[in-house]
Amino acid sequence: MNAIASPLRVGKGMPLMVLSAAGPRSMPPEVFMQEVRPQLLETVHAIERHFRKTS
Repeated sequence: MNAIASPLRVGKGMPLMVLSAAGPRSMPPEVFMQEVRPQLLETVHAIERHFRKTS
């Protein structure tokens, strides 16, 4: 299995969280860095922006 993760900070008083993605071992690590990583980071940033707007 290959996996990648990023910290997720949603606000003061909230615990540090992690958003991750995983795939089969047959998926090359380069796919995670070039395709999955940018999408994962954009999702993390979108969630953080949402919580900043609502707090």
